[in-house]
Amino acid sequence: MMDFSDIISIVSDISILLPFFVLLRRWAVVKGSHFIMALYVLITFVRNILSTVIEIIRNTNELDLNTVFLYNVHSIFNFWIISYLYFRLLNGKFWRYFIIVSNIIFMGFALYDFETLFNWNTERFNDYSYPIAGFFIIILLLQYFYQLLKKLEVPRLSDFPLFWFSSGALIYYSGTFFMYLVIHTVNTNHSLGRLYWPIDAILSITFHILVAIAIWKVRPDGV
Repeated sequence: MMDFSDIISIVSDISILLPFFVLLRRWAVVKGSHFIMALYVLITFVRNILSTVIEIIRNTNELDLNTVFLYNVHSIFNFWIISYLYFRLLNGKFWRYFIIVSNIIFMGFALYDFETLFNWNTERFNDYSYPIAGFFIIILLLQYFYQLLKKLEVPRLSDFPLFWFSSGALIYYSGTFFMYLVIHTVNTNHSLGRLYWPIDAILSITFHILVAIAIWKVRPDGV
C-alpha cells in the first residue's frame, strides 16, 4: 500500500502534464526567452516519461538502470537552461560574468561526484549539483525580480509570462535549498530527512502550475 510520500511523488511527476499540454496549445507563439522556458518543460516531461518507462521495465527484471541517474543528469540540464535564460534577461556585464563563473563552479563540483553522473546504476543523488544549483539560481532570480520591479517595463506583472515562471522557480529552488541546509547542517533527525522528497514534490507541483500559467500568458507579440 502506498503511503503519502509515494502518492505525492506520483502527483508531482504527473503535474508536468499541465504545462506540457498548455505548451502544445501555445506552441505557435512560444519564441525567444519563452522558448527557453518551454525547453525546461519539455526536458522535465521527457525525464518523467523515461523514468516511468524504466520503472515499468525494471519490474520485469529486463533492465538494470536506476532512475536516480536520470534525475542527476536532469538537474544539470535544468541549471544550464535556467542560467542561460537569465543570462539573456539580466542586464549588465557583471551578471553575464557571474553566470559564466557560476556554471564553471557548478560543473566542477558536480563532476567531482562523477560516479552519480556516469554510472547509470547509481543509487546516490549527486552530493553537490542540487544545493549549488539552488544557491546560484536563487541569486539570479532575486536579481531578476529587482531588475523587473525597478524598471517596471510592463503595466501588470500578472500579465508577464516570465514573472510567473520566475515566481515558481523561486518558490521551488529556495524551498528545496533551505530544506537541504536544515537537514544536512542543523538537524540530524532521520525522520526530518525523509520529509525532503515529499516537500520537494509539493514545491515541484506548485512550480509546474505556475509554469503552466506562464506559458498560457505568452502572447503572439512575444510580450
